[in-house]
Amino acid sequence: MGGVTKERRRLLNLARMLLEETDADRGLTMSEIVERLEAAGIPCERKSIYRDLAALRDMGMDIQPYERAPRQYGLATRPFDLEELSLMVDAVQSARFLTDRRSSQLVKKIRGLASTGQREELDRNVHVEGRLRDQAGSVLASVDSIQVAMRRHRKVAFTYYDYTTELKRAARRDEDGKLKHYLETPLRVVYSEGNYYLLAYNDKHEGIAVYRVDRMARLRVADEAAATNDLTQDFDGTGFANRSFSMYGGQTVTATLLADAQVMNALVDRFGDEMAVVPVAGGAKARVTVSVMDSPTFYGWVAQFGPRVKIEAPAGLADGFRSWLTDTLVAYK
Repeated sequence: MGGVTKERRRLLNLARMLLEETDADRGLTMSEIVERLEAAGIPCERKSIYRDLAALRDMGMDIQPYERAPRQYGLATRPFDLEELSLMVDAVQSARFLTDRRSSQLVKKIRGLASTGQREELDRNVHVEGRLRDQAGSVLASVDSIQVAMRRHRKVAFTYYDYTTELKRAARRDEDGKLKHYLETPLRVVYSEGNYYLLAYNDKHEGIAVYRVDRMARLRVADEAAATNDLTQDFDGTGFANRSFSMYGGQTVTATLLADAQVMNALVDRFGDEMAVVPVAGGAKARVTVSVMDSPTFYGWVAQFGPRVKIEAPAGLADGFRSWLTDTLVAYK
């Protein structure tokens, strides 16, 4: 088996050099390229490098001359620009389901996509509250298994655990004390508030169930075919996520909220800037119509605003909120 020829070594080293050391702002002069190749034991002439640069352009590398004194050559466009790499680093560092070790590993790989000159700008420090210290399994691997099940139109099987008052994981069990096994039709994976959630169709209750992926264990793609009905076929995962609070399910209702101007930022953050809004009281307040799920987490969200947000309709939603407040007050007597 023959070794790599001198020409191939030169071409490969030149490509690596441009990928690692140049970008849209930084280039290498011809003298610097020659010096680096000679240091790697590849003496060459400049005309050979010009031919190699042309060959790399033909292969799709956007190598451009930078008209400076002296002229430089650099990779003008990369698979990801600095802004995109920064977004990826921030997203990885902000993911609560990743341990510090796993987060650092992924950030290191992302930094490898940047030039050496860009890597210092990717040394970001995002503090994340509530990050997992360990994991019973890989969340990313679980998400991948769920995606496989959806592509194959199969159900997923798993067990599920909760935390005890001693901060220990305890698997859910049936009434007779046996380990509870779940067999659900996966519909959508949603990333919300720092966690992955599985939205699934539950045959027993004929409705949508929500599971935290990091609390699922022994997850596997089941042999049983996924359920097919009007709900699974017409399921709107994005709409469900927008209506729910902390991925807590409940009956969907159209609510009318009377909100003070001071809390409009919070409402836009929650529902987006396309919600139906009618200014009242000369702009001091607004009547906002949104679709929400009638649930304790929605009540808790409303309660944080005190008198600045009032549920006007429907009456059942306002009554439910009033009862929730009363029960909360009773608990403090």
